[in-house]
Parts: sequence; C-alpha cells; structure tokens
Amino acid sequence: MSTEKQMRKGMEQKKINAGRVEYLDVARGMTMMMIVVFHVLGETNLIYHRFVVTMGLQVFLFVSGFFFRRFDVKKNLQKLVLPYALLLVTVRVYWDIMLHMARPGQVLDILKQIVLGYTLDETWQGNGFYVGIAWFLPMLVASRLVYAVICKMEKENYFIRGVLSVIVSCAGVVIGNQGIKLPWSLDVAMATVFFLFLGDFSHRYQEQVTAFLKKPWLLAVTFVTWGVTVYCFGYSELAVRSYPNGMTFLLVSTLSMSVVLGISYLIAQYLPYVTKVLCVCGKYSFLILCTHILDKSCLVHSSEINIFLLAAWELFLACIPVMVICLYQLLKKRGTKENEIVG
Repeated sequence: MSTEKQMRKGMEQKKINAGRVEYLDVARGMTMMMIVVFHVLGETNLIYHRFVVTMGLQVFLFVSGFFFRRFDVKKNLQKLVLPYALLLVTVRVYWDIMLHMARPGQVLDILKQIVLGYTLDETWQGNGFYVGIAWFLPMLVASRLVYAVICKMEKENYFIRGVLSVIVSCAGVVIGNQGIKLPWSLDVAMATVFFLFLGDFSHRYQEQVTAFLKKPWLLAVTFVTWGVTVYCFGYSELAVRSYPNGMTFLLVSTLSMSVVLGISYLIAQYLPYVTKVLCVCGKYSFLILCTHILDKSCLVHSSEINIFLLAAWELFLACIPVMVICLYQLLKKRGTKENEIVG
C-alpha cells in the first residue's frame, strides 16, 4: 500500500473513531427528514409510508451499532434520557397552561411517565399529553443496553454474537405480538437489537460493506427485492408492535435500510453540496427530532391547511436549530481566519 493510501486510510479511521462517517451522517440526515415528512403525511402515500416505517428507526440503530464499543451510562443519560425527560415536562406543562388544568398528583404522574418511558401508553394520551414520537429516545438506550449484554456474553466471535442477536430479536417479536409493552419499550429494543449487530458487524468489515455500496445495480435490485418482500409478507411498524409473519420484518427492514445506506453513499460521492446539508442534519439529527416532537405536541394543526405545505413547514421548524448552529459555526470559522490574518 502506498504512503498516500495509508495516510488517507488513517484519516478515515480517525473520523470513524471520532464518530463521523460521511455517508452515515448523510443517511441520518436524510432519514430524519423523511421521518418528519412521514409524521405529517401519515398514510397519504402507502409506498412512502411502508418504506419509512421499515427503515427509519432501523437506520439510527444501525449507526448506533456501527460506533458501539461499550454502554456509556453518562453519555446515554446526557444525550437521550435528559432530553426525553425535558420534552415530557415541557409538553405536559404547556398543555396544563393552555387548558387551565392543575390536577393533584400531576408531578407524580410526570415522574411516572419519565421513569416508565410510556410515551405511547393510553394512560398518557389525553388532553394533549401525547408525546409519542419521544418513545424512540428511551428505546435506543434500552437497545444499547441489551446489545451491551450480548457483547459481554460473546466478545470475539461475530457469528455467535449474531446468533444471540437473532434469538433476542425473536423474543422481542414474540413479546410484541402478545400486545405486551414493556417499560422503556424494552420489547422493541429486543426485537431490533439485530440492527445494532448489523452496524457493529459493518464496522468490523468496512471494506466489504463499502464494496456493496459502490454498486448502483445492487441498490436497484435491493429496492425491488424490498418491494416484492413487503408485498408477499407485509411490513412492520415498531411503534405499534406490528410484526406480520414474525421475523420476516428483519429481512424487510434490512433491505430498506440497505437502500437508504446505498443512496447515502452515492450522494456522499457525487453531490458535495447536498452532502454538506445532509451531514449537518445528520450530525444534529436528535436535535431536529426534539424540535419536531415539540412542534407535533404543542402546535395545533388545522385540517384546512394543505398537507404538503404543512410538511414543508414542520421540516423548516425542525431544521431551525441546525440553521442556527450552521450560522454560528460559519461566524466562528470566519472569526478564526480573521484572527490568523491579523496575527
């Protein structure tokens, strides 16, 4: 290997260790935008609906698995649990003020909701208290914890680690099909731990994964296969614990997730300006999600508004924090350059 190639590979490895891989940032940014639009459009387009629900959360689990090394308690508390708790408190207090409500035991109710992670339970869905989108945050913590246990059981052999992940996923599907919703969506975390394994496995065998992503014809074949599989076996929705035909949801989700990763890789290779925008959205995807949750939970949406204009408006609202951060970074870089010139 030439010195130049070695240096390039070393720089890429440093980026990976720092938690930044360009096409994965693109995938996260693109997926978050698709999810925001999906939450507005609902089921107005059946193909779009089925594609998003079979790849959306799975992409973020895959990326989390790609960078997974151990379960960091402090990091998960700061980046996932704390935002989750603040979102619930904000929405509940907002609607209490708007509806002029002050019930005894309100603080205890909020604490129960935070501790149990029941953002989708019917108990919490009355009078605007529904913060359903936030369910993903504690679920991601639970999925990382489950995968950490699997990695503890098998540290070296990826085949055995994969088998254990499939077994745990099977258990999660069985629990979900029984209509049981565990605290912190632990049942969904179990069902989807396989995607964390796929991300971890892809980090281990990056060259083989990249070789797959470089072939556009494979991308097309994967998308067609996804369509045929969905038609034959149905599609899954993790939030409502829908797993038609049991474990076929792993196949359907893996296919659709591969399509997103393939498109993201092509964008990162050939569309530099689009890549920059999506990378920022990907880097701050959870910030976009939190803004979107507040938007969906606190704003009143009129049925008279054009649904596509509403989708564009909600996407704009969700991206405001990202635009502010981009402006701040741009001004910071300009200030640094000016100081260097003066110096």
